[in-house]
Amino acid sequence: MIGLYKFYFRIRCPFDSLGILPPAGSEIRCIARPNAVPVWTPPTLCDHANQIGLQNCEMCTAALYLMFESGRIPLEFIPSCPVRTLPDPIRPSLELLSAPFRPDQRP
Repeated sequence: MIGLYKFYFRIRCPFDSLGILPPAGSEIRCIARPNAVPVWTPPTLCDHANQIGLQNCEMCTAALYLMFESGRIPLEFIPSCPVRTLPDPIRPSLELLSAPFRPDQRP
């Protein structure tokens, strides 16, 4: 059985070194099938793009995508609850963008 899921989450901006920007809302969608790797859509951009610049926002979005795709953000896929809000803000790991290989790939 294929499940369509939507996760809402708050982003803690990695470009805000002083911690002034409040976590901004975003969402990501996924298709999950039994015994298969989930297929993710790119997450939506947060509302900080005007403050930090679109290029930085795109790097943040790419890092978030890799974090979800590689399983670094633990999730439960509950068929009776396909739309969920994650409780804690996520700070994107920008170092994933410079990794020699993607975390979900084996060397």
